[in-house]
Amino acid sequence: MKSGLPKKDVSETELEILIQLWDRGQASTREITEAIYDAPLDPQFATVQKLLSRLEKKGYVLSDRRKRPHQYRAKASKDAFLVRGIESLADKLCGGSLSPILTSLVHSKKLTSSDVRSLEALIAELEGQKASRKPRDSQ
Repeated sequence: MKSGLPKKDVSETELEILIQLWDRGQASTREITEAIYDAPLDPQFATVQKLLSRLEKKGYVLSDRRKRPHQYRAKASKDAFLVRGIESLADKLCGGSLSPILTSLVHSKKLTSSDVRSLEALIAELEGQKASRKPRDSQ
């Protein structure tokens, strides 16, 4: 499953901005600055503006400059970003295989009963998809 996102990495601060955009749908530079910083100052506003511009150049953010204040929104969903990050990690560490990553996550964190039920439902769904792809015996 490919995410369609650029392969360029984002910094932690750029990720904070993306999270604000995912949570809000769209936002202005000032709204993002106020959400990230406790008492935003003009230099922080300029920093967020520069980071938004960088994210736009990298292909992660779209802007609407038709009115003031300019509005920004994430180009792809949080899920697509997550898929891209996991694919990248799998490629770098596991030869593209997701199994070691999933196993490590399951073993490193205590799963709630809700988590277990969700995983069981996902496995059942995947097994159902696998069964429906098998060629039927001809009689």
